[in-house]
Amino acid sequence: MAASPLFWALALALVGATLAALLWPLFRRRRDEARGDKAAAAAQGDEAAAAAIFRDYQRQIDADYAAGLIDSGERETAMAELVTRLGGELAQVEPERNALHARSQRVAGGALLCIIPVAALVMYVVLGNPEAMTPSVVRPATTPAQMTAMVEALHERMKANPEDGNGWALLGRSFVTLGRFTEAAQAFAQASQRLPASAALLADQAEASALAQGERLAGQPVTLLKRALALDANHPKTLALLATAAIEQDDLNAGIGYWRRLRAVVPEGSADRARIDEVLAELDARRTSAAGGKAAPPAALSGSKGAGSKSVEGSVELAPALAANVGAGDTLFIFARDPDGGRMPLAAVKLTAGTWPQRFRLTDEMAMAPGAALSNAHRVVVDARVSKTGNATPASGDLSGKSAPVAPGARDVRVVLDRFVP
Repeated sequence: MAASPLFWALALALVGATLAALLWPLFRRRRDEARGDKAAAAAQGDEAAAAAIFRDYQRQIDADYAAGLIDSGERETAMAELVTRLGGELAQVEPERNALHARSQRVAGGALLCIIPVAALVMYVVLGNPEAMTPSVVRPATTPAQMTAMVEALHERMKANPEDGNGWALLGRSFVTLGRFTEAAQAFAQASQRLPASAALLADQAEASALAQGERLAGQPVTLLKRALALDANHPKTLALLATAAIEQDDLNAGIGYWRRLRAVVPEGSADRARIDEVLAELDARRTSAAGGKAAPPAALSGSKGAGSKSVEGSVELAPALAANVGAGDTLFIFARDPDGGRMPLAAVKLTAGTWPQRFRLTDEMAMAPGAALSNAHRVVVDARVSKTGNATPASGDLSGKSAPVAPGARDVRVVLDRFVP
């Protein structure tokens, strides 16, 4: 239980303040009682003097009565007055002592002084979290197998409780993370049936559907996106996907319109705003070129090799333990994605799995949709996957791997195929 010195200093200060608040009244009362004891000692002499004076007055009264100077009634009255005066003087000097009470206070103070610090330490160890003060305690990262097990557990829970719309939405996002896009689209559809209409949910379903059908937005994805746009005309993800769908169909005017609408809702001065401006400049140049019958300037084209174009180069390696799982004729897909954006690749290449390591080079010419260029991204992640069927959609049993995030223009990027797609 290694805690910082500052933590223990604060803990001791709090314990000390608590003890001071509890013990100060006891010690103060004890000091007052000590003063009372001194006064009592002084008062003992006053008591003796008062008793002597009483006896002198009593003898004087008896002598006057014997001499006939006063009668019996006067004698009784004088004696009563004398007793009253003596009682008043003794009441003024009578000390209030309680030795047993004083000893009890000392015992209570000592007990508090010992018990409170020990009790505080024991309660912290039992009820607190000592490990939180130890920087070296780090939770292990979740492994792909653990992630898959958690998603499967959630899937089973949804089968038992199918009316939980939020659970279906969470399951859909989890399937997207695992690359199981068909199941993700189905989960989002279940969520849409049970939750209030939401542009965000429809956009997620459209994206999963597009990824499930080979990363193309035509068809059902566009239908879902138009429903989302009717619910929220300024939903950023919906506008971005509709812009991509329009460019995918070579509809530059519609694509530029959606990008401009998206630009209007993105904060000015943000990185996203700058990237949208680059895309709009490129698309405007392409539209001008198409209208004039001339080639667009090289720097404006998504697939150009001009000054604004950047590529990502590296190699894909196969983990030795999985070498037996790759056969002749298997297909190797390599994608570059924006880790801060959607799942739609910025660039992709399809190769035949063969000699390892397999070199690759991803460029703007390999963009999946005009306007979504590799060179426009601030950083990318390179994914690689070996498919038995040659289908771009991930399937259970495919081998996969990914790189760490790198900047466009990076060289010697390393991707290791070291896991199976669940």
